[in-house]
Amino acid sequence: AYENDGECDVPQYCPEGTDLADCGGGGAGGQEPGPGNSTAFADMSDDLEDPTACSDIADWVDSYGDTCENYVQQEWCLADGQVGPGWNPTWGSISDYADEGGADATDACCACGRTTSADTEEPEDPTTSSSEPVGD
Repeated sequence: AYENDGECDVPQYCPEGTDLADCGGGGAGGQEPGPGNSTAFADMSDDLEDPTACSDIADWVDSYGDTCENYVQQEWCLADGQVGPGWNPTWGSISDYADEGGADATDACCACGRTTSADTEEPEDPTTSSSEPVGD
């Protein structure tokens, strides 16, 4: 019987190894669970991107031609956006090596502090603004 009891009732939607006691053998059009049917949802979930995942800006290079991979390998930066142990303070700041568009490693590389989207900051609350008060 098909019922909401936590058991999988439709074989082609059931993960491999699921107890199919409620299916009565063939169920849903007579399809038996198998490699082509039993992992339909599992395969689909593999294609979904993790919304918290970060991606480096593709083909980004700094003003000296260094890539995100260089920054990671040389330990020039940390995930919190600070300089890493491999960074020589005499070089200045990471932002001194921004590309032509103004993006530095902290903007372009996940390992250097890049986040998944630019709109992760909270909008400023106008009632707590540090601007001059209006009126008296």
